[in-house]
Amino acid sequence: MQQLVIEQPVLRIAHERARVDATIHMPTTGRHVLWLECNARYAELLDAHSSDAFVVALLVVAMREGWEVVVEGSLSARLHYNLNQHYVELMRHCAPGLQRVPVRATTLQTRAPSGSGVILGFSGGVDSFSVVVEHQAGKVPPAYELTHLLVNNVGSHRQTEHDHAVFEQRAGRLANVARA
Repeated sequence: MQQLVIEQPVLRIAHERARVDATIHMPTTGRHVLWLECNARYAELLDAHSSDAFVVALLVVAMREGWEVVVEGSLSARLHYNLNQHYVELMRHCAPGLQRVPVRATTLQTRAPSGSGVILGFSGGVDSFSVVVEHQAGKVPPAYELTHLLVNNVGSHRQTEHDHAVFEQRAGRLANVARA
């Protein structure tokens, strides 16, 4: 089975931006860098010790292509277990074209999260607002109450690679919603 390999992420801070990136090796297209970025004031919320976010971002691609996922760094033991024992099979049920693939990691970490918040990927859509309302209606334990909303630029704003103006405009509107 061919392998999609994720190297250990690295945190870089420059020009008021904090970026965690990982080199990805794909069997068909070679080496790529996948990155997650935010304002540098939130750098402490980024975990460069874990490859969890990169595995989650790439797993469906690996399942579509039939590639084993190999993490050359740390992966949370909890995520590793849930992906291999439950999530992969659930995704195959939801999307029959996907294949069962193993997820392996050099190191499984069992440490407690170092952060002190709960974050929600927030698009301003109905699903996002539904989660916010649920979390404000006392339906979750205190440890799961939302502390941060995250607006992701994942290419859905129709901008070019070097044009972030559309995303910045939309993120600004959502920041007003978040403050409210």
